[in-house]
Amino acid sequence: MRARKLPWIAVALVVAVASQALNAQTSEEIYEIRSYHYEPTLLADYKTWIEEDALPYLAENLDVVGFWIGSGDPAEVSGKALDELGSANVTWIIRWPSMEVRSQERPGVFATDEWKEIASRVPGGRESYLRVEARFAGSVF
Repeated sequence: MRARKLPWIAVALVVAVASQALNAQTSEEIYEIRSYHYEPTLLADYKTWIEEDALPYLAENLDVVGFWIGSGDPAEVSGKALDELGSANVTWIIRWPSMEVRSQERPGVFATDEWKEIASRVPGGRESYLRVEARFAGSVF
């Protein structure tokens, strides 16, 4: 019986998938997913503060993957009901080489005089953060 030859694209795909799987198993890289329940009445001012003050500093000092602010459209929720705060209205993601690197570097980023000055101007002050959540995830592909 004659052996079938796989098209080169199929071989390349198998190699790529296997390589990704191996890298995912050996990589310590993590993603910190930060979700904020920010005071909704101040969200427009918060967006301005993020764009003009906070994000330039954060992007310079962290590997910020993205930063999102709720559109105001209702969340789609299934399963158990949300608490009185509802869904988070601010989410941003930071990439870290490892949890160890995060533990070492993150405190310094937020301890600088420059960040303290920026943070002092957050609309409504620290009380406007009704809840802050940080989750950590590793890539599966």
